[in-house]
Amino acid sequence: MKTNNQNPCQEIRDLASSDPEIMKELSPELERHVRECVACQVEVRASERLVRLLDRAGAAFSLSVSPEQLAKTARAAGKLRHAEGRSGWLLRPAIGLAAVFALVIVVGGGIWWMRDDRGGGGPGQSAMKSTAAGARLRVVSAEKLDRAGTRTALPEKIAKVETAAGERALLTLSEGTRVWLNENTQVAFSDATDRSMKLVAGEVLLDVVRQKDLPPLLVRTSSGQVDVVGTRLLVSQLSGMAVVNVLRGHVIAKSGDRSVDVRAGGEAILRGAEVPITQAAANLGYAAEWASDKPEIPDQTSGFGRLKARRPGAGADTELALRLIDHAVDVKIQGRIVRTEVEEEFMNDSDDTLEGIYTFPMPPDAQIAGLDLVVEGKWEHGAIVARDQGDKIWAGVLRNAAPKQQKKEVVEYVWVPGPWHDPALLNWKKGSQFELKIFPIPKKGSRRVRIAYTQVLEPIPGGSRYVLPLAAGAQDKVSTEKFSLVATIGGVSDVGRLRIAPLAPERRQEGSTGLLKLVRENFRPEGDLVIDIPDEKPGREIRAWSYKQPEKPEADGYALVALKPILPAYNGSDPLHLVLVVDRSYSVQKARLQRAAEVARLLVGELGGSHRVSLVACNHRCATLIEDQAASDGLAEKIHGAISSLEAAGSSSLDATLDAVGRIVTLHGEKAVHTRFVLLGDGIPSVGETDPARLGQKAARLVGRARLTTVGLGGETDEVVLRSLARNGNGSMLVLTPGTRVAALAWRVLQRQLGIPVTKARFQFPEGVTQLAPEKTDLIWPGEELLLAMRVPARPVEGAMVVTGELEGVPFKREYQVKLEPVTAAGNAFVPRIWAQGRIEDLQAAGGGAEMVKEIVQLSKDYHVLSRHTSLLVLESPAMAKAFGVADTRPAVDWSGTEESQEAEASGPAPAPGKGMSMDSMDMGGGRPMMSAMSVPPAAKMERNMEDEMIPREMARSRRGRRMIRMKKEWYRVAAVTAGVDTAVADWTEVQKRRAELAEKPESRDRMQALVRTLMQAGQLEEAHKLTQKWLEKDAMDAEALVVLAELALLKGQADQAMELLESAIDANPGSEAAHDRMFGAYRNLGDFAMMCAHAVPRALAAPKNWENQVVAVQCTQDTERFLAPLTKSARASAERRMNEEARPTIRPDSLNLEAVWEGEAQLDLIIVTPEGRVVSFAGGSKRLQAQSVQSKAAEQLATSMEKRGRYQIFVVPRTGATPSGSVKGSVKIASYGTTRLVPFTTGAAPLRVADVVVSSKFRLVPAPFGPSDWSE
Repeated sequence: MKTNNQNPCQEIRDLASSDPEIMKELSPELERHVRECVACQVEVRASERLVRLLDRAGAAFSLSVSPEQLAKTARAAGKLRHAEGRSGWLLRPAIGLAAVFALVIVVGGGIWWMRDDRGGGGPGQSAMKSTAAGARLRVVSAEKLDRAGTRTALPEKIAKVETAAGERALLTLSEGTRVWLNENTQVAFSDATDRSMKLVAGEVLLDVVRQKDLPPLLVRTSSGQVDVVGTRLLVSQLSGMAVVNVLRGHVIAKSGDRSVDVRAGGEAILRGAEVPITQAAANLGYAAEWASDKPEIPDQTSGFGRLKARRPGAGADTELALRLIDHAVDVKIQGRIVRTEVEEEFMNDSDDTLEGIYTFPMPPDAQIAGLDLVVEGKWEHGAIVARDQGDKIWAGVLRNAAPKQQKKEVVEYVWVPGPWHDPALLNWKKGSQFELKIFPIPKKGSRRVRIAYTQVLEPIPGGSRYVLPLAAGAQDKVSTEKFSLVATIGGVSDVGRLRIAPLAPERRQEGSTGLLKLVRENFRPEGDLVIDIPDEKPGREIRAWSYKQPEKPEADGYALVALKPILPAYNGSDPLHLVLVVDRSYSVQKARLQRAAEVARLLVGELGGSHRVSLVACNHRCATLIEDQAASDGLAEKIHGAISSLEAAGSSSLDATLDAVGRIVTLHGEKAVHTRFVLLGDGIPSVGETDPARLGQKAARLVGRARLTTVGLGGETDEVVLRSLARNGNGSMLVLTPGTRVAALAWRVLQRQLGIPVTKARFQFPEGVTQLAPEKTDLIWPGEELLLAMRVPARPVEGAMVVTGELEGVPFKREYQVKLEPVTAAGNAFVPRIWAQGRIEDLQAAGGGAEMVKEIVQLSKDYHVLSRHTSLLVLESPAMAKAFGVADTRPAVDWSGTEESQEAEASGPAPAPGKGMSMDSMDMGGGRPMMSAMSVPPAAKMERNMEDEMIPREMARSRRGRRMIRMKKEWYRVAAVTAGVDTAVADWTEVQKRRAELAEKPESRDRMQALVRTLMQAGQLEEAHKLTQKWLEKDAMDAEALVVLAELALLKGQADQAMELLESAIDANPGSEAAHDRMFGAYRNLGDFAMMCAHAVPRALAAPKNWENQVVAVQCTQDTERFLAPLTKSARASAERRMNEEARPTIRPDSLNLEAVWEGEAQLDLIIVTPEGRVVSFAGGSKRLQAQSVQSKAAEQLATSMEKRGRYQIFVVPRTGATPSGSVKGSVKIASYGTTRLVPFTTGAAPLRVADVVVSSKFRLVPAPFGPSDWSE
């Protein structure tokens, strides 16, 4: 064969095509070339696979095509191409080639044809054309859909279809092919017999039905042509190019004088006279954003968030919530960077001065850039402080404003000369939720606040996407009297090319800037606002920016590199075992379970039958629902039904989830390398280990060689935890971001399961580059863009940037030339903050305790980046900030989004120094030291509470001069135990009173709760249950409502359901120490020590100064250093003494002591209903509680404190399913305040009220000693 000495790569391809076996004996020159060329290495490996397959086929089979035809087929299927004029190789490995030819060999029949590079036909093509003579594309049905989903039928036999802004269309062609048209799209169908259609503008999604006797369907564009046999693909006609994404099957894409084969997962960019650019698709699910008529599953929470209020010093929300009267959004987009500013005004219609609490969602990749508050007509700006400092300052301000002092200090306060007011505090709450507190919001008045955040835009085919979260909440119906949007988009040549949905703002072009404007009255969110921006320069692998602070020209700077290596759409051919792990904890809620079901259905439906699938559901425990079945459409529907039928309940233990993963990996053994775990959930652990770094380390140990993909399903999602699990589990994290449909997310998840990433990735930069963030990136996924931030010296850095790794065992290398020259342009001022954010994420992933937190806090202050360990605090004036020791952390030059960013040449820009504005250690101004937590100004101290009535001094002697005895009242409690007393009339009267109060204000949470508790005390459990369900409908994450449902379940004997509901309450409020303390005690009483320890860890982390909690955490985890190191010396000594003490098995007497014994092998529970209508049992419910023999079938003991005076009802409740039929006889010994009584009982399956204990107070007079000043002569 004639060789091509001018092009070694072409020579290798020719040899592989003509005689694969000769690849074993290459010339020394070609061997050296192969060692250095990744593309040729893949070609050699593909040839070796084919030779081995033919050798194994056996003599009993023969090929029905010639070796030359077979070689040509191999060449067309796995061809490697060079990109002309570009650095690096465009790899096209022969994926699944062996499997294809194995089928040809085994079946032994069928002539395989494929077009060569010149578009020529293979065997059989002329026959197909002859049988298809006269065939042409015809539209047999067509309809348009507007934004509301309203359908309008189009005329039959239509030859041209066009959609306007806000319109889509669905066409069905004569042979069954379905064609979706996006908005602003125009297609035309030819009368010719070549089965062609013309995409004039816009984009179409085709689901082409393969027909044996018909030639390929042709999609023509002004930039090239696509030949389609039977596949699903997206074709977008943009300015000067067309983009082809293949979702299923394969196509032949043509532009210039070249044709390329594009297979599932691949993308081709057609550029008219130039050759196509082929690479892995960035986002196969993009088309699913618009090519569907199925409504999306709404979020539980509105895009406006939740808005509540409370009086200063109050522990609960007030009955009257605030109103949102203005929501103004200002968006500034420059290139890939965007700044969003949201101004909001809250109105207080009540007669009280209130503290406003606003909880709102943030896009997962957003960085808080600022918090401002209007004070006396001008904006005051926020500063970053350590989170505990911000909480103390906030508590101190509210304490000064409270109408009376609290009896008990529960938090530390910072006091300075005042009075101060007008603060605002912004904190991370959980997942992607943030909480903003504002005080004061004056009665009949309003306050205005502004929050700013920055993002890097998400890439989509041919451009990028901006999303403003405006989800329509399923529960929260928050609206605003006025909504306005102003968007400025730089570098846009034609604002009409922007694709915007679902709102339709006014558009205006000013030079190279596009302007959008929208104003609405009485606006309620109906769906996320999506703006798609076309890329003026598509197909670039690398872009870069740099920055340095103008005031520090000699300091080190910063650089940011956006890297998207062109990689093949390389899908593995080995059968996989897909294990779907669904989070079914309470916080996931039904909406996200439905999303999980949709993702699972698409995933399993798109997999072939050679793949296996299992389904596991986890909350605080895990259960296998479907085990090891072949993937099929039927199984996809079965899994969808199984997930849809799950109830979101219980807490979330990622510890338990990883344990389940580890068991499956062990079971699969060596085959675990082909096991793919997909975790569908929110990534917010509420029990067990909660630290992201420790969870990541556990994932690394248990996942082994398998792959773990973590998938956030929207709403509150903890990206830090999900990213840590994925990075350590050889996989990646994917999140349902605002504006993304579930189907699009499912396609991306599918890509991650079938795709082959570059592994062991390493990055080498020119000398001078330091502190890369993220520090470690092991995987590079096809189509994924990486953001790499770094520190660079003030001088220019120039040279090679080298990316190395392995692509399915083959060494991978890509080299770029970069010149990073620091600039002071304000348009690049975003770079330092992206570096700082990446550095903080690295620290969180690595863990490290107090030192890690200290470094994160300092980075947050230096770069004005909000983190989990810091707060954004606005004070009313610079004087107040100085008094509190709060320094301004805003950068000298902040990125506002108004200046255009500067890129450096073809590689990237340069760096910028950071602003080291470290805050002094709590200097209170004027050189005065900060007061300790225990010292407060005299004006702030509580007045002494003089409850004891004393005889006045002047009465110490009688009128007759006789000396009197000084006495004082001493109060004490007494208890009366009664049985069989009818309290129905009193209960009915109290219930009617509460009903009337609720009728006055039906929306009052406080009055609803009061009525529910009164109904429980009156024994009207069904009505109490219905009202509590209504309570939950208004706020599904109200933990107190879940506790009430649990208590109702306990009164009905449903102990297991009650424990799950209490776990659900934990999931709704995972940071509550009191809730974890309750569950810790409940599981200890039940003897479930695994779950007891699962609550011991978060309980200890929630109260790091409580040495008793730390002791139990150490006993559970054996991690002494983690839990005892933060304690003071004296606290640690107490903890160590406690650990050496023996456990006391008996319970100590308390205010109320119950001992029950019975006969009949029944499981009964002792339950107390307090005067407040609260339930006390083995599952908690009071501050002090002891229980024994909870699982016994013959006895139980319960001892508890009695905080209130009133009537305590004593119940004996049979557990559902644990009590034999018939009656159970026994007795309860009741002891309280010196009164003891033995009460016999006989119960069946229903709860029995055996007695009441009425606690009241009496006083007695006791001598009171006189002091020297009390005597008179």
